[in-house]
Amino acid sequence: MAKKKKQKQPHIDKSPVRKRKAKTWIKSYAGTDIVKDYRAHFKGVDVACAVRELQEIGYEFEQDYIKNVLRSEAIRINQVHKKKEAKQESERYNDFQDDNFFFIAGYTSGGAPYGVQWWEMGLEPWEDINGNVDDDGDEILFCYRHYDFLKQWEKDSIDSRLRESFSKYVNAHRRLPSRNQQQRLIENIFESCPGGALEYTKDFNSIYSKIVRKRENKFIREGVLPKRFTPTEIKKYFEQSIMLESERLIFRKITQNDFDDLAVMFRDPDVMTAWEHTFTDEQIQKWIDNQISRYQKEIVGYFAVKRKDTDEFIGQMGLLWSDFDELRVLEIGYMLKREYWGMGYAAEGAEALAQYGFAEIGLNKVYASIRPENLRSIRVAEQIGMSAEGSFIKHYNGKDMEHTIYAKNRAQCSEESKKLPHND
Repeated sequence: MAKKKKQKQPHIDKSPVRKRKAKTWIKSYAGTDIVKDYRAHFKGVDVACAVRELQEIGYEFEQDYIKNVLRSEAIRINQVHKKKEAKQESERYNDFQDDNFFFIAGYTSGGAPYGVQWWEMGLEPWEDINGNVDDDGDEILFCYRHYDFLKQWEKDSIDSRLRESFSKYVNAHRRLPSRNQQQRLIENIFESCPGGALEYTKDFNSIYSKIVRKRENKFIREGVLPKRFTPTEIKKYFEQSIMLESERLIFRKITQNDFDDLAVMFRDPDVMTAWEHTFTDEQIQKWIDNQISRYQKEIVGYFAVKRKDTDEFIGQMGLLWSDFDELRVLEIGYMLKREYWGMGYAAEGAEALAQYGFAEIGLNKVYASIRPENLRSIRVAEQIGMSAEGSFIKHYNGKDMEHTIYAKNRAQCSEESKKLPHND
């Protein structure tokens, strides 16, 4: 009996090159008919076909692998088509305009909902949605353009102008614009946009934040704006009692138990000369409550100052967020009991607070506002390297009080500035 000849098995090359070729073939297969009907592709028919084709070229894959490759490729191609269609749709709306009518995202000038054009509403170009007609026949249905439907080069131009206006505002005011100020900055750019004014909507504020975020980060790195604090960091600062120390002093948060010590200062006419009045018990209590609120919202505020050697309460000093007209600054404030004047505590504490503002808050400049007749406070400011930069009028207690602005840059800090004389 003749021996059967053993059938030769086809050689399967599992080399990386062959594997890449097979994978490429799968993708090309997926790129043709497989994206037309997603559900039908993965019921097994097309996968089985792909398996047979691969076996014919001498390579074996598990069906699950082929199925996953086909699925991912179908999803990818579907996303590409969607992006392409969205881009074409955007360009179509952008290019749609004539002498009498402008179409925007959301609404036409006649009030038609998005996607409905004026002739579909049975209107002529010079009629509004109520059928009113301009007597002169001029266009009365003018419509602003919308940022979302601009071409990329137009968006880039507007984004650049928005960043520039944002930078000018921050440099001038050392703060982020409020919601109302932000809207005014945006509207000024939109109204003077080449090609026609743009429509401002409140949902653009989130886009604006993304546009200026890099510029904002730059100001934070440069110390023009304060650091961003996470909720965890704010909680840590709020729970912290002792905030900082200097050579002879400890700075801790003010508590309700400090009422009597604070009252000694607030009821002393010599200490309160610059304020031009002493405090009542109600005002002292409100002052304490305000400092505790500041710690929670702003991290800083007035701190109780105690001597390290005797643990005596000698006064209050701190960092305060203040407005000098339109300028938002971090201000150093100091107030000591009269018996501790002339011992250098004010200058030592003010320098420690300046360093704290530079290191912890991240600013490159700290300020102080001092009345021109308050010579003791002016001397303290000058001892720590502050210099006068201008003046402003503060409205307090029904009076207009002139204040001189003193400032100190981070670059002015040196080892010599820490060696302050113990007299003031």
